[in-house]
Amino acid sequence: MGREVAKLLAADGYIVGMAARRIALLEEVQREIPTQTYIAQIDASNPYEAAEKLNAMIEQMGGLDLLILTVSGFYDADFSSNDWTQALPVLNKELMA
Repeated sequence: MGREVAKLLAADGYIVGMAARRIALLEEVQREIPTQTYIAQIDASNPYEAAEKLNAMIEQMGGLDLLILTVSGFYDADFSSNDWTQALPVLNKELMA
């Protein structure tokens, strides 16, 4: 899903930043997009480091207009809150049965 969203946003003129655990796949998608892109290797299972890396990429990009987060496993996350740390139990698999 992320690959196609990135392509659509780039086609609409957005500068696209992409982050994922597998850097080789990010590099592949980056080659498919003819406009300016940024990539960062981020593993959501290490959320504090992931947040730091995401913030660094956003700074490198010069800001952010839109963020689409597609991390699986957030079945009970509170999406009305801006506090990402509330999802730590899910990231740490404490709530997984």
